[in-house]
Amino acid sequence: MNFCIFLLAVFYSSSQADTKISGGLEREAVRKVIFSHKSEIQRCFEDTLESNPNAQQGRILYQWKIAPSGRVSALEIKESDLKDSELETCVSKVVLDMRFPEASNGLPTKIIFPFVFKKN
Repeated sequence: MNFCIFLLAVFYSSSQADTKISGGLEREAVRKVIFSHKSEIQRCFEDTLESNPNAQQGRILYQWKIAPSGRVSALEIKESDLKDSELETCVSKVVLDMRFPEASNGLPTKIIFPFVFKKN
């Protein structure tokens, strides 16, 4: 069975309404880090499908804060149409482990980012 994950990119017009980045870091720096973890997030979805083949496709909208040091300091799920705690927890762990560059202006960064999961 073939699976894939689609991340709504920060620069695609279809995601502009849901993706927000404000504060210390530039969009491109944030996008690079998020996309560098794509395989880990995809693995979360694959593991979910292995344990629950009837798992739904859908979207989880996360909000997190990056401290000026580059570490994720807070994370919450703003909205999820999946209602799958295993997947939500796994993706949350990946996001919490992400390391972003230090903010040159010393400000924290607030991110709102949707992860969209789809079975192929």
